[in-house]
Amino acid sequence: MRQRILLVLLIVINIYSGVFAGEKIYIDNEYIQQYRGKLGCWVMFESRKKLQAVTEKYGISIQDVDELNGAKYRSSDYIFIPFSETYLQELGAKGITREESSSKQDEFIWPLAKAERISSPFGIRWGQLHTGADMPATKGSIIVAAMDGKIVYTGYAEGHGKTIYVEHRNNFFTRYSHNSVILIKNGDYVRKGQIIGFVGSTGNSTGNHLHFEIRYNDIPLNPLDFLPPREDIPQAHMFRHIR
Repeated sequence: MRQRILLVLLIVINIYSGVFAGEKIYIDNEYIQQYRGKLGCWVMFESRKKLQAVTEKYGISIQDVDELNGAKYRSSDYIFIPFSETYLQELGAKGITREESSSKQDEFIWPLAKAERISSPFGIRWGQLHTGADMPATKGSIIVAAMDGKIVYTGYAEGHGKTIYVEHRNNFFTRYSHNSVILIKNGDYVRKGQIIGFVGSTGNSTGNHLHFEIRYNDIPLNPLDFLPPREDIPQAHMFRHIR
């Protein structure tokens, strides 16, 4: 137990020591999102005819969409539609932008902007370790990457439903479970604040929520010990749930 506490303490000191200067980040929202260096939005594909109408609205071509997503879409697939510079300027004129924030390079951010509470914290639950924090949210709420990283797994995991696993710097990993939709693909590189999926209730779940994990060398850690404090969600006491 002492070794585990020391490990977590060293990790926390490294993250919050101030060695890394704050950097500007942008948080995706329902209006403007990013994917593979482009700004636009995710939409559900219905038909090539309807896609043509969408591309005309945003000032781009179907070829632009095909080059970004691949040309083969199935009905109900989510595809990313890049916005033209003209359309982005129109949004800006209406005051529609992404939230701008500052975050240290090795600091996590909340994966749900509208998380209101923790329904089940990290710790012993039903006689075994609950390896993350459960955050209730409306189905379809935006999930963003908590830190820059590489997508190393997307798919259906036993108990966790539709799951995303992201590898970060310094042997950190994050896991996002019970999603209704996974937007990104294995091998994608994502930026902190970039949308990666939508909240759902897939797998062993009693309601719509995000099960969020932070791991170091595959050792599960209490996410609330690493996420920035929020007035609306009490911060967990350091090492409170370590056993």
